[in-house]
Amino acid sequence: MRDVKYRLETFTLYDYRGVERHLEAMEAKGWRLEKTGNLWKYRRTEPKKVHYAVTYVPEASEFNPAPTAGQENLAELCAAAGWEKAADWFQMQIFRSEQPDPMPLETEETVRLEVLQRSIRKNFLPSSLLLTVLGAVMLAQQIWSIRQDPIGTLSRTSRLFPILLWLLVVFSAGGNLLDYALWLRRSKKSVAQGGPCAPGGGYRWLAKVSWAVLGVLLVGYAASMLGESSPQMLAFVGVYFALTLLLIALVRGTQKGLRRAGASKHLNMGLTLAVDVVGALVLIGGLMAVVTLGIFRYHWFQRTPVDTYDTGNYVFHIYHDELPLTIEDLTGETYSGYSYERTEDASFLLGRLEGEQWHVPDGTDAPELDYEILDVKVGFLYDWCLEQYLEEYADDQEREYRPEDPSPWGAEAAYRLWWDEEGYHRWILCFDGRIVKLDPDWTLTPEQMALAGERLSG
Repeated sequence: MRDVKYRLETFTLYDYRGVERHLEAMEAKGWRLEKTGNLWKYRRTEPKKVHYAVTYVPEASEFNPAPTAGQENLAELCAAAGWEKAADWFQMQIFRSEQPDPMPLETEETVRLEVLQRSIRKNFLPSSLLLTVLGAVMLAQQIWSIRQDPIGTLSRTSRLFPILLWLLVVFSAGGNLLDYALWLRRSKKSVAQGGPCAPGGGYRWLAKVSWAVLGVLLVGYAASMLGESSPQMLAFVGVYFALTLLLIALVRGTQKGLRRAGASKHLNMGLTLAVDVVGALVLIGGLMAVVTLGIFRYHWFQRTPVDTYDTGNYVFHIYHDELPLTIEDLTGETYSGYSYERTEDASFLLGRLEGEQWHVPDGTDAPELDYEILDVKVGFLYDWCLEQYLEEYADDQEREYRPEDPSPWGAEAAYRLWWDEEGYHRWILCFDGRIVKLDPDWTLTPEQMALAGERLSG
């Protein structure tokens, strides 16, 4: 039977009543608070009824080398009243008493609310505001990436993950700020009428939802990486997360080590920030530099080709992937010197398959073919995706897609690219839940159109 338990608590700094009730319930179960932090540490003890009380010291900080004069004076006064210091959590000071009816630590609600507000301004508000603003900026950047490559972004879970993650950050941090603002409004009204501060706790459902969603996102991201990435990319992601955890450990270790060494608050904050910045540049930045060099110089993360074709100036990689439609299918003829390349991406919104059949540049006048198949898994996105395809040349006055007769393809709708008033060999075909962008470099016969529509319609 273990005697120590660690718990990830989701309290906010202003929910003193929630902390008191929770710790009293833990004592009744035989678990006594020993230490706070990222994880709260509890030690097994004899179950008993113990009273807990929370108060605040605004000048307290995790960067202080020792308890402030205010913390020491408070501990002495509380000890005289029968309260034992249990722990502190930022500006929150936690006391316990085994007396059946101990003297209250706070008797003036106006003073409690004023001190609590000062404490919140020291810790909770700056960090929550910074996180909300950072999340909003990063979310805007991710939304911009959707505008630049909407279908490519929405068809890959690994590219959707940052969008959903930063949306969760804004939802969580912004929600906490809103909950505090509402709590403060209720508390001011209650105290002005001679009552106590309002009970907190509205943030708890937000925390539960946020952690649950984060868990789903992480599982989904891991699954998408396994499905989308090469072993080298998976190794890179693993190293990236390992270095991130190492950086966090270095920063926390620096802060705690300087505190134990007696460094002043401002020196501790400055050196910890320096370790954070330099560590990020060296560890994370260094890793990205190495990977960038590997991609461009050593062709990391690329599939192994079945063959190569060297022109003397450039080496072409040849692949023999299975394609749903080939030139041989359409023409009935057999060719050599082709590369068959298939690329697939999928998310819970879209599935995309790109097929390309190209000939090595050996002077042979051989036909080439490429196409893109988009499976729309969420119905309301269909018209939007079709619009993205049709507006590919929206800024080009010489090129546009025009409706054509879909019957030769067996499609629901068909659009052909017109270039300088001349029909081009590029088509967009609409089927049930599927959009196909087809680009042969020759004019298809009606029989070839029917076969292409049959093979690509799914």
